[in-house]
Amino acid sequence: MKDKVIGLLIVFVGFFGLMLLMTPDIYIFLSFSAFTFTIGIGAGLTLLKKDSLPKDSYSKLFKENCIASAKMATIAGIIIMLPSIPNVLFPNEMEILDGDIDNFANGLAFILFSNLYGYLIGPIMQAFLED
Repeated sequence: MKDKVIGLLIVFVGFFGLMLLMTPDIYIFLSFSAFTFTIGIGAGLTLLKKDSLPKDSYSKLFKENCIASAKMATIAGIIIMLPSIPNVLFPNEMEILDGDIDNFANGLAFILFSNLYGYLIGPIMQAFLED
């Protein structure tokens, strides 16, 4: 357990330390909607499959499901961005509306945050949930 805590500290200090060096505003790396989507879908998929697997494989399954939820969030983010893509990519042909830029930026942020959380939280949770 001691090694897991040390490993977790190294990951967080390395990750957030480098982020603080690049930008002083660490809050730009927080997204409640992407976090709840990733954890919610990961936990839900794990509960769906939990009866068919041995109990010692739940942590690996949760990690895989967090990564799968990150991939699902990529699809959801692209769907969020789709209506605004023509107006953002071809501004001369159509006038750009404020909502179009917002939809495009929100979809892109959702994709990036969900992938960040899925690939970061999944392995960390697997390490702490394993026996």
